[in-house]
Amino acid sequence: EMEHADMGVGLRLMLLPIAAILNIVMTFVIIFYYLDALYAERKDRSILFWKSLPVSDLQVVGSKYLTGIVAIPLITVAVFIVTALLVMLVGGITISMAGAAGPWSAIPGALAQVTGAFLYTLAFQALWYAPFDGWLLLVSAYARRAVLGWAVLPPVLVAVAERTLLGTTRFLELLRYRITGGFELAFSGGQQQVLIDGGRFSYSAFPTIGDLATPLRVLTAPSVWVG
Repeated sequence: EMEHADMGVGLRLMLLPIAAILNIVMTFVIIFYYLDALYAERKDRSILFWKSLPVSDLQVVGSKYLTGIVAIPLITVAVFIVTALLVMLVGGITISMAGAAGPWSAIPGALAQVTGAFLYTLAFQALWYAPFDGWLLLVSAYARRAVLGWAVLPPVLVAVAERTLLGTTRFLELLRYRITGGFELAFSGGQQQVLIDGGRFSYSAFPTIGDLATPLRVLTAPSVWVG
């Protein structure tokens, strides 16, 4: 049982970087998707197709928004599951060929835990980064060219103007908190630590998504819903 649990810890440690890399790639995909969602349709006049249908502007923009916060993350999770299975399959075959016991029995549990953590993280990001999503769609709807520049330049000018005129950096601090902060709401911070004894992980001390996730704190945080 101890070896099975330790094998599960090793698999989770192997899968977490894959999820993190895919999350970073997904973030950039969503950013450029939102910037292009309405801008490209105005540029090539395909927006006239939407205008010819019995749908409101709210429905059109809403469909673009949901694609970014639901469809793209779900596709990312599917890619993660396929990648994780391939990685664990190759790793398990390699271990078995070396004469050691393969990690086959630990794979379902490790994959389920990391996938659950990934889904929870993506759901939190959809709520936390909603103001940025709205800003990117606004720029996409009104910018005539250089949408990336219009997305970045106004916040920079506001920060510079505040610093120059008022000598404060409150707007910049708010942006920094909204970009890099907030995860202390979603996760408890990992009070437990991984212990290593004789080169082996101690499974009893390695935190799981259930140990770290704090969804109730997310759902009751005013900063989430104000954003």
